[in-house]
Amino acid sequence: MWPDYLDNPQAIYSTFPNAVPELKGLRPGKLVIDFAGDIWLRLDAQPLPDGSPPRWRDNGNDGLEYRFMFYDTSDLSVLGTAHYLASDALTLELNSGAASLFSQGRAFEAAFKFRGVRLFLHPFSQAQRLDLQESWPAS
Repeated sequence: MWPDYLDNPQAIYSTFPNAVPELKGLRPGKLVIDFAGDIWLRLDAQPLPDGSPPRWRDNGNDGLEYRFMFYDTSDLSVLGTAHYLASDALTLELNSGAASLFSQGRAFEAAFKFRGVRLFLHPFSQAQRLDLQESWPAS
């Protein structure tokens, strides 16, 4: 399963102990390529994935932001441009040391290798969402 390729698989397994959500049908958030070798990727799931902690809904959240931090990346290839992402859902596939991000119609594709990846989960309320995610990653 995809969490097994994370440096911190407990981030997802402890949050979704019964069934880990697939990384499909996600909305694009942010892709930052640091030419020093890191890639930050933010993808949104809305509505909240099945099996989300009840406290998230109780707090008024209706979406989940996945924040991936890949480090020591290499062999980046990108096909397509950001305007292809406006209406297309994304899928992220993780394998041992490799990631692939693509739109449903394959008008956008990105692939790269990595030495490590960490995941951070941020539930949000779309109605009350502030663009705090713009501060991630920190400049």
